[in-house]
Amino acid sequence: MTKISQVEPPRWADRLLEKLCRSDYLEEIQGDLHESFYWRLESKGSFYARRHFVKEILLSCRPSNLKKTNQMDQLLTLFKSHIKTGWRFLWKTRAYSSINILGLAVGIVFSWFAYLYATDQFSYNKHIKDVDNLYRITTQVTVFNNLINFPGCSHATTQKIVDKIPEVTEVARFLEEHKNMKVGDALIDQDYYIAERKLIEYLDLQFVEGSAGNFKAPKQAIISEQLAYKLGIRGEALKHQVQLLDSINYESYQIIGVYKDIPANTSIRTDMFLPYNNYLDESPKHVSDPGQYDLSTLIKVAEGSDIRLLSTKINEIINEGDEKQKYGAQIKPLASLHLSDSYLGFNGFRPGGNSDLLWFIVIAGAVCMAISVINYANFCISLYINRSREVAIRKIIGSANKGVFQQLMTESFLTTSLATILAIGLYALIAPHF
Repeated sequence: MTKISQVEPPRWADRLLEKLCRSDYLEEIQGDLHESFYWRLESKGSFYARRHFVKEILLSCRPSNLKKTNQMDQLLTLFKSHIKTGWRFLWKTRAYSSINILGLAVGIVFSWFAYLYATDQFSYNKHIKDVDNLYRITTQVTVFNNLINFPGCSHATTQKIVDKIPEVTEVARFLEEHKNMKVGDALIDQDYYIAERKLIEYLDLQFVEGSAGNFKAPKQAIISEQLAYKLGIRGEALKHQVQLLDSINYESYQIIGVYKDIPANTSIRTDMFLPYNNYLDESPKHVSDPGQYDLSTLIKVAEGSDIRLLSTKINEIINEGDEKQKYGAQIKPLASLHLSDSYLGFNGFRPGGNSDLLWFIVIAGAVCMAISVINYANFCISLYINRSREVAIRKIIGSANKGVFQQLMTESFLTTSLATILAIGLYALIAPHF
């Protein structure tokens, strides 16, 4: 075990105090801190004592305890001189410096946008409630030796999946439809979802007016803030109805809630939801027909479930009573669906991303930044070679290596600062159109 007398306070902290503290205060402050250190060392241990010693050193470096500002004034004067000399050099070489600054700024902006694009693509659906346990079911049908992919499943089949497979705890079914909506004297083409209440729960819609309630009455609707603004009823939407043209007649749906717009980085988003009972009432034959694949389907899977085994069970249910095995099902995790190579953006699912394009942009951003840095270094080296006489004169009149280094670093700081400011300006101009 290490003896207490052999343990010393952190030397670097002592040196910092000696460098910054006034000489007439140093002995008293340092003595008190050392006494406190050894007291803590004996009662609390080495780690506690060293940590608090450093903390008290930093707290002791208050303005009233610092050395007189003669040295500080000298350092400030030297820094001003370096800044002034750096500005003069940049102005003298303004052609080369402008190219250097512009090239570095463009590299920063391009890599910045590449980062934003990649961040947006990877963030798709991550905000959805229980997204790690949600999976999408798609169906494959073989007709005359041709494989046809359907981005959904049937109501009857999904009901069997929920009833017969214990790993599947919940299901959310929905489909997208388009109808003309009456807005004043005009008609607009409006897409909407007929969806189960569970889908609204998964999307975690935030309501600014009303709520979804149990969302079962067929003649109800919930709309987004954007659609409420379009209809001119924001703030009093619950008093209005939306009218959808069905064949030759208008059907009215009472608005019971207005939700905040669904984030753009969501594969499932719309401006209006109608209850799932509309589908059950209007398509009774489709409800009982396992051959209908018009419903986009999300299933919630219990944590720790074997997805391969689950897929096998789902395929067995889909092929019940069919010896030829014409049907097949795929389940894809919603969390990684946007960038999946087999993604089908249809029937309520927005178009997916391109993983190859994403990685191309990420690599291009990194390469562009690297080229900008190399270009910056080459320009700086070529300019500094021409300044060899200036450096030699500085050395002759007594300038130390440290002073020359500080001058060159100050000029680099000015160049990169200007490039950063220009990059921020370019970003502000381009970002609204990105």
